[in-house]
Amino acid sequence: MVYDELIQAAKGLSEYHQLEVIDFINYLKTKEREDFKQSFYSLREDAASLPDMSLDDINAEIAVVRSERKGK
Repeated sequence: MVYDELIQAAKGLSEYHQLEVIDFINYLKTKEREDFKQSFYSLREDAASLPDMSLDDINAEIAVVRSERKGK
């Protein structure tokens, strides 16, 4: 539905303004990717400061969460 509205609105614009709309859409796509990359790298930095966990540590944490869920 939004797609149809966008197309109809763009049809009423001059070619110059249609190109501006395309540029803006491309900007939004790039911005979205950049926001994702920033979030990813921030999380990666946070994770780097955490101590390493062995497979046994991970399984122990999973077991604790599962037992807590069963208790609720």
